[in-house]
Amino acid sequence: MIFYHAVFRRFQKGNAFERFEAQRHVEKMLLLNIGLDFAYCFIGLLLREHGKVTGIMQPELWCGFGWAVVAQGVFLFSQDAWVYRLYAANFEKAAPFLRAVIKEGN
Repeated sequence: MIFYHAVFRRFQKGNAFERFEAQRHVEKMLLLNIGLDFAYCFIGLLLREHGKVTGIMQPELWCGFGWAVVAQGVFLFSQDAWVYRLYAANFEKAAPFLRAVIKEGN
């Protein structure tokens, strides 16, 4: 969806309210991604624990896969959290502008 906004320049079309609505939409998607990143880390821990089961073939392989998935989940979480923080900071900077526009409309 972020790709859709960037390619079709949805951020540049419409008035200020439509732009902020698109930004809030992207923020919601980032929060969903952060939740999925936590699930990703949890799956990696499950894979790692699966490697500790007795009688399983190649337990070190399962443990390695688990750590790799955890590492990727942590990276994705940090990236999504950082981008979400940038979006939230941008919205906070725009709050005075929004208040002024709302007062002018009343």
